[in-house]
Amino acid sequence: MFRLSMKRRDGGEFSLNWDVANGRLTDSTGKRLHLPDGFAYAEPAVFCPAPATWPGDTARKIRRVEKLRIQLGLKCNYACAYCMQALDRDSDIRQRIDDADAFLANLNQWLEGEPREIEFWGGEPLVYWKILKPLGEALRQRFPDATFRIITNGSLMDAGKVEWLDRLGFMVSISHDGPGQHLRGPDPLDDPDTRDAILLLWRSIGRRFSFLSVLSMASYSPAALVRFFIDRTGDDTIPVAMEGMVTPHDVNGMMHAPMTEAEHRQIRRILFDEFRMPAVFSRSLVFSSLTAMIQSLAKGLPSHARGQSCGMDRPGILAVTLDGQVLVCQNVNQDKVIGSVHDFDSIRLTHSTSWHHRSECHACPVLASCGGSCMMVEGWERRVACDSAFSLGLARLALLLNVLTGAELVRIEGERIRFPGIARVDF
Repeated sequence: MFRLSMKRRDGGEFSLNWDVANGRLTDSTGKRLHLPDGFAYAEPAVFCPAPATWPGDTARKIRRVEKLRIQLGLKCNYACAYCMQALDRDSDIRQRIDDADAFLANLNQWLEGEPREIEFWGGEPLVYWKILKPLGEALRQRFPDATFRIITNGSLMDAGKVEWLDRLGFMVSISHDGPGQHLRGPDPLDDPDTRDAILLLWRSIGRRFSFLSVLSMASYSPAALVRFFIDRTGDDTIPVAMEGMVTPHDVNGMMHAPMTEAEHRQIRRILFDEFRMPAVFSRSLVFSSLTAMIQSLAKGLPSHARGQSCGMDRPGILAVTLDGQVLVCQNVNQDKVIGSVHDFDSIRLTHSTSWHHRSECHACPVLASCGGSCMMVEGWERRVACDSAFSLGLARLALLLNVLTGAELVRIEGERIRFPGIARVDF
């Protein structure tokens, strides 16, 4: 249980009680807060525990896959400064068109039913165009109702690919960090032909399009992020989404993450202040996470029913290469193989520890929005990733409280806040 100290605009103070374990946010009398229009508290329900995994008790996967993430390979024409795949590129799994043919031919041997979503991943997936095109067409013919998703840096976009993505019904995210794009590589919006193709994609597929950004020390202002894309596209309705704060997997990633308490407090304040700006608030980079948090409150979702934010702890979410190797997640390579679809029952989620087996997560007031960060990261990188996710989570929690009460979060107090010896955090 956490005590949240709040301050109204007139200076008046009050407190709230935040019971993360049971998904209850109440005032000092124990009464639940009023939810915004369109939301209502649900009747009490029994929730199934989310899967929990650690090296001593590894989770399994199931053949009835809900979300299929296909790893085409790690080749990329960019070199993002904080890329978690960078260390694996030299041992990249080499994919061929023959692998795609074999993948399609063997699907019925291990896959039951129809996936709800199919995602195509790289590296840069459009580098694998000669494989991606026939693979996507065959999978669309086989699974006409599945949602198709792809994330691309956009640099290889052209009118032909736009037509194909639109025809197959793809949801497309352009990974671009706005003012921090120099950490990724060249700005595709600087090339007139590529810019035209990206804008054609936006006009063609509408709300299935978005720019997708990672926040870092080079760029953590949501307002500047939105302004950047409006200025570069000339469209004030352009969709902008946010992947989160940079999650360091090595020293390169740590160089671009906040490291000091002063940096974290500055970032939290800027995020909270700018999340409330109309031009920022209305976009999915704010609204999607806020809506999810309100829905969790309405359901009374307890912590034991929450899985990892990435979803890779869930039995029905599967990352697989074209030759049938199953991966911890789509962003890794051969050193994180956890089995094969050709021996499906032996697949085990190794190389991972979900939040359920991390004491700091059980004592975290922002677990609902963080979801445990990356379950593969350990050591000092884990602490830095945790701190970054905590700051973003605090800003999101402060926004939620502001929407529900009109007041601002001042501090959080509890018996323990993440780590031993910490019983208070000032926002």
